[in-house]
Amino acid sequence: MTAGRADAERRGRVTITEIARQAVADAASLAAQRHGQVTLQADQPVPLQGDPQGLRTLVRNLVDNALLHAGDAPRVQVRVSQQGSDALLQVSDS
Repeated sequence: MTAGRADAERRGRVTITEIARQAVADAASLAAQRHGQVTLQADQPVPLQGDPQGLRTLVRNLVDNALLHAGDAPRVQVRVSQQGSDALLQVSDS
């Protein structure tokens, strides 16, 4: 099996909304340790093609970095939306 084919087999239809929801839940203890808060704003499931594990790692890293570098009592908001056929993920911090 070639590397390209293996990559294609790992990719599949995922819901970035659920991946973001899990990242926010996983980061809640880090937020609490820093006397902060992490929230999710997602109005609907937003599907996309991608590597589920890679996307989980990416979103969790973005959330963790925002919590760690936003100063004391950080406020982090994760937003998931869809613009046309594109999935949009935004991570904002205080």
